[in-house]
Amino acid sequence: MKKIILLTSLLLLSFGIFNGSVLAHDDSREKSTNAKQSEKVASKQNKNKEKIERKLSKIGVSFEEVFDMGDFYYKNEKIVVNILKDAGKLKGENKKEKYKKVKHKLTKLHKKNKDSVLFNEVSFSREELNQNLGSFYDVNSSVGFSENTIIWLDSENNRLELKTNKLSDKNKKRLNKDYGKMLKINIDPSFTTNFKKTNHVTTVGSNAYKGREADWNKLGAGLGIKWQTNGERNSCSTAGTVTKDTREFLVTAGHCIEDVDNDIVYQWDSVVGAVHLDAQASGFDLGLIQINNNGIERKVSNGLFLYGDSDGYDAGLTGTDTPLQDERHCKTGKTTGVTCGDVTKPRLEDQATGQIQIEVTREETNAPQPYLLAKGDSGGALYDPDNNELVGITSMGILDYSFHGEANQAGYVGYFTPFEEVANKYDLTLYTNPTARGL
Repeated sequence: MKKIILLTSLLLLSFGIFNGSVLAHDDSREKSTNAKQSEKVASKQNKNKEKIERKLSKIGVSFEEVFDMGDFYYKNEKIVVNILKDAGKLKGENKKEKYKKVKHKLTKLHKKNKDSVLFNEVSFSREELNQNLGSFYDVNSSVGFSENTIIWLDSENNRLELKTNKLSDKNKKRLNKDYGKMLKINIDPSFTTNFKKTNHVTTVGSNAYKGREADWNKLGAGLGIKWQTNGERNSCSTAGTVTKDTREFLVTAGHCIEDVDNDIVYQWDSVVGAVHLDAQASGFDLGLIQINNNGIERKVSNGLFLYGDSDGYDAGLTGTDTPLQDERHCKTGKTTGVTCGDVTKPRLEDQATGQIQIEVTREETNAPQPYLLAKGDSGGALYDPDNNELVGITSMGILDYSFHGEANQAGYVGYFTPFEEVANKYDLTLYTNPTARGL
């Protein structure tokens, strides 16, 4: 896996609309080589994952339950199983018995499928690592970490990794003593994570087919939304529709709707609803817009806008998933359309913002258009291109590429809010029915 060094500022990916000038819009109906290759990679990865799911189902265990006793990640198309060396850390006889069955089943699967299923015995489960990640800054608040600090889950090496621009020898020794081999510390004086919001110009695209920047009765993922902040127009993308009790919401990034005049949001030229939630304060860049019919009649759908179709959406969201390291995923957004990359950090927390993120990196940096995302893609969907399961919500990126003649507008490293985690936290249900439903 290529080591990524953060050399530029992290920029939130919303942008404004004014003066009728053009920055960028997605006008491609053609599936790129990047997307075609990614569908093939994702298909192979999922086939190997399904081998594990079938074995686990025979003993009544779900894929996600294994996170209590191990972890998974990908090595190219091969799936790697990490299982605890023993059951000593597990509490209760039921869990210990389940662990024995899981380890037995997956060991046998590995022996019969060594070309596609790899196997490791490890010291820490994903759940234990994530618990320590989630509490790290609070537990170690006396260290006084700088704003240029991040910590993330490294499934491949079965540990947490901390990167910061400064840390005293005393605090480094203390952390090494407290966490041992669970934590790797990397001190780089040049490392920076400087989050900034910037507004830029755009306009509506002029595609012949129904595009992202158009009014949709059936709401879904990959569409454009607009609002005003102090009279200036701004725009972002959508990640799908969700329900909570009897209410329906359009999903976007929280930073997109944190300061909206009169809480009114448009999709695209007609009112779609009102700001309901900006969850950034809770550590997740999630935004919810409560849908209403004040503009045009709206419906919730599982629509997934990828390349555009004269009849509407060209795909549909089928469910949700938790990201694994090195798993191939794609994002769809109003600026750069469909682009794909690998999960380089399945769970990351930034000290400056406290946001929980998934890091995705596009490795083809020598491609004619090497970017993964650009300003305006915020709020769009990160999804599995093989089965169209929703994985995340586009949040931010390292923007160091020119895009449509403008410098530092696009980048090949992106950060996404984990959808399953926020759905569980806020009791949200993704709408996956192929039949759209009225309000």
